Amino acid sequence: MPALPWTEWLLTEATFQFQIFLLVLVRLSGLALTGPIFGAPAVPTNIRVLLIFVLALLVTPSIGHQAAQGFSLRDVNKDQRLTSDEIPPALAERFLTESSNAPASAELSTPDDRVMTPQEYSALPAPPENLGQLVLVLLGELVIGLFLGLGVQMVLAGLQMAGQIIDQQGGFGLGEVFNPDMQMNASQSGQLLFWLGTIIFLVLEPLGGHLVMLKSLVESFQSIPVGRAFWEPGTVELLNNLMQASFSLAIRFAAPIMLVMCLVDAAIGFLSHTVPQINIQAVGFSLKAMVSLLLLITLFSTSPAVIVNAFQETFFVLRQGLSLPEGITIPPSG
Repeated sequence: MPALPWTEWLLTEATFQFQIFLLVLVRLSGLALTGPIFGAPAVPTNIRVLLIFVLALLVTPSIGHQAAQGFSLRDVNKDQRLTSDEIPPALAERFLTESSNAPASAELSTPDDRVMTPQEYSALPAPPENLGQLVLVLLGELVIGLFLGLGVQMVLAGLQMAGQIIDQQGGFGLGEVFNPDMQMNASQSGQLLFWLGTIIFLVLEPLGGHLVMLKSLVESFQSIPVGRAFWEPGTVELLNNLMQASFSLAIRFAAPIMLVMCLVDAAIGFLSHTVPQINIQAVGFSLKAMVSLLLLITLFSTSPAVIVNAFQETFFVLRQGLSLPEGITIPPSG
């Protein structure tokens, strides 16, 4: 007996919605692999899986609304048509392939002549025809979550690196501990700066950093609809810039202590030549440890503002990398 039309439609629609849910789940899973808090090994794996699964269930019904909101924010003149000057560079290829004109002149029209309608902007892709296409689509979705989580994690890595440099200069390099969040050994000051950065990340205003990170990932469906994730060379360059910013943050934190420690080493060397009877090794170690601790106390009193600014600048860059509409970007603090 042949299947009824409504049962075929129901089966097709259920399969299509499951594919959409799977793609949303994979994009959110990238954040659970590399993002602070969400991807912390201290959080049990079953808790992380449950959290991402529930978030995917909540986000999937709003995919159409996210695309419509993204179109509305880009449609500056509110004429229900997107032109080339309203499309960010990262979406230019999609704009050229999916924008419409008169059928007879679509292939001959220039990019400036093309327009994109709300239906074309929010249209969902066709289901993958084979397993290879499905894997490529899933990898594209996973990269978006990995990109966002890794970008924020670089700030914390820079703070830990700063502590490592400080302890090497102050003579505490041998007192390393294991940092389970970074899966590597860390110095005492590095671990302290890492947790200080994590606390500041959680209490960022007006929202906590974990909520801003999750909000940015959900809003990525406005500019990168589900199933249309892309990877371009500019993304690699952006990650390279974030890595350079992480090194810069580490040097900025450690530079004052490094400078003072150089002066202390010079003073100890001068003292060893003028008063050779002094046990310069014992005196030098105690002096460097005391000066290093005093400088660390001073550093911790002024570092929160620098860390907050580093997180805000990172979020600003990441949101630009995700081509989020400018109307909802988070400007870095001055």
